[in-house]
Amino acid sequence: MPRRRGGPRLVTRKGKSSYFIRFIDADGQQKDRSTGTANRAEAEEALEEFLKERRGTSRPREHRKVLIAEVLNDYAEFMKPRKSASERLGYAMVHLLDYWEDKTVGDINKETIQAYILSATRMESNKPRAISTIRRELICLRAALNHAVAMNRMLPFIRFELPRDTAPRSRWLDRAEAAKLLRSARMEYRSRFPLTLFISLALHTAQRMSAILELEWSQIDFRTRTIDFRKPGVPETKKRRARLVMSPMVYGHLKRRFQAYGDKTAFVFHQLHPPHNRVQSIARGFRAACVRAKLRNVTPHTLRHTAISWAVQRGENRSDIAQYVNLSMETMDNVYSHHDPKKLRELAGRM
Repeated sequence: MPRRRGGPRLVTRKGKSSYFIRFIDADGQQKDRSTGTANRAEAEEALEEFLKERRGTSRPREHRKVLIAEVLNDYAEFMKPRKSASERLGYAMVHLLDYWEDKTVGDINKETIQAYILSATRMESNKPRAISTIRRELICLRAALNHAVAMNRMLPFIRFELPRDTAPRSRWLDRAEAAKLLRSARMEYRSRFPLTLFISLALHTAQRMSAILELEWSQIDFRTRTIDFRKPGVPETKKRRARLVMSPMVYGHLKRRFQAYGDKTAFVFHQLHPPHNRVQSIARGFRAACVRAKLRNVTPHTLRHTAISWAVQRGENRSDIAQYVNLSMETMDNVYSHHDPKKLRELAGRM
């Protein structure tokens, strides 16, 4: 007769100083969860909290008893339905978990945050990461901590200071560069069709790559000639999406594509074989087109900067531009105002 397995208990593992809680999960699999401490008394407290949590009577835990890995994993589960945000969180978690490992929330302070930034910018074995990337990783960590507090799993945590953000990119394409990019995109054998359509839509609508590639035919109204880039049933984030009127060129591009494929797929950007699969990314084809066109420091997001910069240069009202692309006036002033030659000439006259 097989020996009956006991309940959750403390164990040690070879090569690890901390105690682990060994338990059987809902699927019958044996799991180990680190307590984050080598002190027996503290490990027993962690076991007691674990047992309370399993009984559904847990209270918010102290920071030194909550593993950072646990907080991040809980937040990742919560963010799963939001695909693009979940993917960004996944990239950040790779670096966050690599550094924090078995540390607890109580280990997060000004010194350890500074050490994390230094370790990321001075990595010897891997490519150092930019400050803007490190900042996004720490924003993910802070969001995970806030989620743990909101779910009553942890005591409130004092917000740590983020590194200063880098200056916004000012790279944009002039008309000749945009034409070269389109010509190069048409020469891409595998991706020329979705790539040229993406570039055209980005230059005419000033929307982000994710908003464009996720477009479905249900979001396009050919009768009123409007596109609603907001996904039905998906809460709006800080990366706001717009509902706007199509230009004649955009209307023509989309109408022809709908007539050819509208009855075969729900996606505007789809694979040819099979068409019911959405195109996940145009990044590789876009980079190849930029290399062929000899354009440097150009990304898909550069097209958004380009579209808005062209509108500013034409003398369009900045408030109207911000409303059209669903952009805050603060971002409009900080990122795009320097492209307004009229205002610069007026300033030069006043100087």
